[in-house]
Amino acid sequence: METPVNYRKIFLAILLVMLLGGLGNALLNRIVFPYLSAISILRNIPFFEPQAPIVITRREEVRINEGINNTDVVNQTKGSLASIFIHQGEFGTPRFSLSQVATGVVAASDGLIIVPATGIRPGFLVTAILSDGKPYRASVLALDQFTGVAFIQVDAGGLSVIRQGFSRDVNVGEKLLAVWTNEGPANVSAIQVSATSRALALPSFETIYDESEPNAFLSLDRGFSEGLGAVLVNKDGVLVGLVTKIGEDTTVLRSEDLKSALDNFLDDKKISWPNIELVYQILGREQTNLLKFPKEYGILIKSASAGLREGDFVYAVDGTVLDLDDDFQSVILGKKPGTKVNLSIIRGGQEREVELSL
Repeated sequence: METPVNYRKIFLAILLVMLLGGLGNALLNRIVFPYLSAISILRNIPFFEPQAPIVITRREEVRINEGINNTDVVNQTKGSLASIFIHQGEFGTPRFSLSQVATGVVAASDGLIIVPATGIRPGFLVTAILSDGKPYRASVLALDQFTGVAFIQVDAGGLSVIRQGFSRDVNVGEKLLAVWTNEGPANVSAIQVSATSRALALPSFETIYDESEPNAFLSLDRGFSEGLGAVLVNKDGVLVGLVTKIGEDTTVLRSEDLKSALDNFLDDKKISWPNIELVYQILGREQTNLLKFPKEYGILIKSASAGLREGDFVYAVDGTVLDLDDDFQSVILGKKPGTKVNLSIIRGGQEREVELSL
């Protein structure tokens, strides 16, 4: 004969266990653990101190797994972007004929925008759609073939300006996000990429640099032929590069060169770079040791205009000793056209000064 189940006793037993568990937990946290902690401090004995549990949210999980939170970075960046339409016929009319669309970057809150110069030419109109979704007729202020960018102006104020970073601070393998608009700031695309090398003009016996074009770019693990004007930002939403086209090549312009172009433009509302015909190699400590130059960094002239000769080694400009960050091109581009600079060189084993007109 089966004994009937006493559900009341079972319920009371469960309630007693729960009560004792709660009291035990309170005793441990309020009395036992503090007491043992005090004893461990007095006797210098390591003791585990209870802490709150570690909870990883989905947002933190994204950061841990990918190194960059796409949604956060896009939200930080998209307000500083503009869709740029190069077209014929008035925007929004049946005569409208699109030639090209690209992404622009807000450079100043009063409506100054930087956009790739490709496709901008006389007879074509330029319209910008800002983050408010409204179209604005844009005036082309300056074109720069050296960096492949144009400066345009729209009649708008209080715009969100993108934050400026430095490409040279990007580490090899660092995750970046390329962000661009698709015919409107409400439709934004983004893709993760990794830096494959430092964005510097590196010393080398093999690489020949020409002063007529930028000598360093941001190198990534994939191309952006579909994202002209895309901005490259780091995990904090700071600009480190801009996809542009120089000649026939689509490339990622360094933020340093973009800033140089902006400073050049803001100086007198036009862009004019020093004109110097110069082909050279960049030498670092390893190369200068092999060639027995008593300097750790500089450029070896391969061909040049008046004032320099093949084989000259330039190690300073106007007293500024050259290095990876203050390389020859960046120092020269900071000078105004027509000015004269003093170059410290080694020629035939002898140090001397040479004056060069820009």
